[in-house]
Amino acid sequence: MVPPPVGGNWREYDELVLDPVLRAAVSAFVETGYHGATARRIAQLAGLSVPGMYHHFATKQDMLVGILDLTMDDLLGRGHEAKEEGGAIPFAPSVSSWSASRSGTEWVRRPPPRPSPIGTSISRSG
Repeated sequence: MVPPPVGGNWREYDELVLDPVLRAAVSAFVETGYHGATARRIAQLAGLSVPGMYHHFATKQDMLVGILDLTMDDLLGRGHEAKEEGGAIPFAPSVSSWSASRSGTEWVRRPPPRPSPIGTSISRSG
């Protein structure tokens, strides 16, 4: 089940409620990037010792996953609310009708391959 968006209105973006460690991790990631952020800096920003921080999250990756889980839950909730408010759009392609592939550093959306017509056969005359 997807939780409703924060604040109850999908158009309003209230601040996400984060615990002090995740809030500190976001600040550290913004400050120096994920790879540049240290456990010591995150703990300092959270007002905890490093062992105290590790009591809440075992790794820096667990912190990142926790942040992404919260933001994706919020985004999915907003998407469901927007869909319910807007209703169905006739003949609109669904996200599942597109495939994405990585080309260099960009994601490219490509339509799926078209199936061959039913009943078509290939014959070789010789």
